[in-house]
Amino acid sequence: MKKILPVFAFAALLSMSLKAQVTITRNDMPDTGDTIRTSFTAAIGAINYEQAGANISWDFSDLLPGLQTVDTFVSINTLPFTYQIVFNPLVASIASPVSGFDLVPGVDLTDVYQFFRETNDFFGNAGVAFTFSGIPLPLKYDNPDVYFNFPVTYLSADSSESSFNLSLPDIGYLETTRKRVNHVDAWGTVTTPYGEFQAIRVKSFLTTYDSIYIDSISFGQGLNRSFIEYKWLANNMGIPVMQIDEEGPLLTARYIDSVRLITSVENLVFQVNVARIFPNPTHDYFYAELSLVHSGMTSIEVYDLAGRLQGKPYQEFLNAGKNIRKISVNHLPPGVYFVRTSNPTQTSIRKLLVN
Repeated sequence: MKKILPVFAFAALLSMSLKAQVTITRNDMPDTGDTIRTSFTAAIGAINYEQAGANISWDFSDLLPGLQTVDTFVSINTLPFTYQIVFNPLVASIASPVSGFDLVPGVDLTDVYQFFRETNDFFGNAGVAFTFSGIPLPLKYDNPDVYFNFPVTYLSADSSESSFNLSLPDIGYLETTRKRVNHVDAWGTVTTPYGEFQAIRVKSFLTTYDSIYIDSISFGQGLNRSFIEYKWLANNMGIPVMQIDEEGPLLTARYIDSVRLITSVENLVFQVNVARIFPNPTHDYFYAELSLVHSGMTSIEVYDLAGRLQGKPYQEFLNAGKNIRKISVNHLPPGVYFVRTSNPTQTSIRKLLVN
């Protein structure tokens, strides 16, 4: 005999099914040809982003974007042949162009791509490749930096370790090691300025050690870092619908979004290659290396974590191409700051550590 549920009971079951936790698999990762726009902000406010558990609701709908970027994903077969050899199908399965790569300050790199390995078991960062003085240089992690192990389910956990090193004669040396520990600590509903999603949340603890030496300025340093990534994943979205990065007191958010009007310039793109800053950390001054597409009045501003301008902005009309300017920060107390560089067509935000 077939049972007939009362209307209120059916509604309750429907509500529970709509709010059931999602499971993330390889099918939810980016595909070749995907183009995904995201917004970036450091003004997160008092949102309880750390809240964990089952059937949680996170409301980020009031976030206001400061900058935007567009991620595209391409087939490795379309890239330079040297890249294809190193990042063969056993190493990587998809790539994404990078508008800039802060590897060694003062060194011009072109054709920069980040590579990802996507299997039925995991999705992770396989490495990066770039061209220096006409020479293609693929830089592969010894082991992938695993972002997600599949299926991504509530209360699962995993870890990975990866490293690479690079030596450029007469230029410099770089070595990076990284350990990632992932915990799937929550699921529920996340609301962003773009929409509402049923999502599962991955919390990642990262520790890295970066060692760098630059021959031209006889400068070298080793830097230990530790930070946390919070990633909300939804079905069929390719990348996290929301991500918050926490490094000490510094919080930044990045989320999938549509084209928005930002600082009176429509469709402003976060171009990370506009400026490089070094040395970083510093206690006295830093150099800002600006790669400008167009000439124009350019400003360099330093902000604290509360968004307050620190001192008078540096402003100058600069020609297109590479420009290097020295900025004093000896008046600032130790802490974390943002360096914002902008002209009428380009904007860049960099994190600066003052010790």
